[in-house]
Amino acid sequence: MTDVPWIDWYQSLAKPSWTPAPQTIGLIWQILYPALIATCGYVFVQAARGRLPLATVDILVVWGTIVWMMLSIWPHARLVAAAAHYELVPRGTEL
Repeated sequence: MTDVPWIDWYQSLAKPSWTPAPQTIGLIWQILYPALIATCGYVFVQAARGRLPLATVDILVVWGTIVWMMLSIWPHARLVAAAAHYELVPRGTEL
């Protein structure tokens, strides 16, 4: 797969008709990442000041769940990668 540029690989995937263009996805992430960082920073500053509204607790629980899932899946990462490879690589693609 190293010989195939990522855009060729992406274009070869079966996608629904409503899939946005790759440039749109890139733009969305350029906006979304700074917003996520700012939100997380705000939550942790409020937590450090001792002001924990219910939404802050909820966000911390979500982040805790994400970290827990990453740690619990990590030992099985090879199986997950193998399953993802089976589903994402187009049939007949030589690696």
